[in-house]
Amino acid sequence: MSYSFTTKIRNHIGSNMKVSKYYGPTPTNMATCPKLIYHQVDNYSQLQAPGWQLGLKFREGNEQEDLTVRLIEESHPGLKIVERNTKNLTATIGRHQVKGRPDGLIYDPNLSKGTMPMFEAKSMDEHNFIKFMAFGIEESHPYYYDQLQSTLLLVRVNFPKVHIPYAVIFAKLRGSEIDVWDEAVEFNPDHIDILEERLDKRDMILGQEYAPERPYERGNPFCQNCPAEQLSWGGLEFETKEELPTIDNLDELVKMAKNLVGYMEAQKLAEDRIDLLRAYFDNQLSKWQRREIPIALRDLAKTTLTPYLRTFDKSTFDQDMIRLEHPKLAQRASGKSPVTQLRFKVTQDGKVVRI
Repeated sequence: MSYSFTTKIRNHIGSNMKVSKYYGPTPTNMATCPKLIYHQVDNYSQLQAPGWQLGLKFREGNEQEDLTVRLIEESHPGLKIVERNTKNLTATIGRHQVKGRPDGLIYDPNLSKGTMPMFEAKSMDEHNFIKFMAFGIEESHPYYYDQLQSTLLLVRVNFPKVHIPYAVIFAKLRGSEIDVWDEAVEFNPDHIDILEERLDKRDMILGQEYAPERPYERGNPFCQNCPAEQLSWGGLEFETKEELPTIDNLDELVKMAKNLVGYMEAQKLAEDRIDLLRAYFDNQLSKWQRREIPIALRDLAKTTLTPYLRTFDKSTFDQDMIRLEHPKLAQRASGKSPVTQLRFKVTQDGKVVRI
């Protein structure tokens, strides 16, 4: 008898994943794609809920924050991360009301009286962690920098008797390697002006009849797992508030789609037959103990097919050995780059027959 938790865990996490509607600016949506914000207001019911994988990632991030706080407090006697469960704070950026809260404030008896830096915890994969270490948060993750600056404004306005000159962002590396890194980020009022301009532009976009242009190129990682990915890149569902767009060349699209399905079916049949014929010729080379057999095709003038065996050196790279013997080097050499492929999915009677 086998017993598995997998399906119920996935379903449980997935059922709790909801699409967030846009109710106004917060530190976490300061850098959010304007096209997603637009759809969060006008096409909210058409957005796709994030999958269970993203839900699990969020859960792990929240638990990593608790672990991070314990590590800091255990290693710094007398230091405490306070105001962790404070209610949402409110401040204004220009004419915009911003709501949010920090991960905490740092009480350290070694600092001058009344000084409490803001605390922000993050959990990062290898690629993002190395970028953070190498370049600092403003250059490596501008959207986190936006979040830090707007949250710093919130705490400085709502804790007027506390001196909060900077924030400490503390990152924990998740994955096969474990590491930690932090950076102190000073409050930058000039960046608040930049955020004000961005929010002014956001209001203008939300007042438009048509959705804004996509700010990212195809395949950008920001578009992956986005609730509005299908609306933005599916291309045909919603582009205005009031009506569905028309497709001028629908007959041509159907014709070309039929041609493509036909060619794909023929290609699949040809590939299967080629695999069988390759196996046949491989067997013939083995049977006759030959490395090649030139075959003149009598009905095709001056045409010869020669099945042959080719031996060559293939480059190999033992990633497991590098990770084991040189873990730091492996961290710095590893990374991910988004790759976009054009694919076609064919369904018959509601069932996928080819992807």
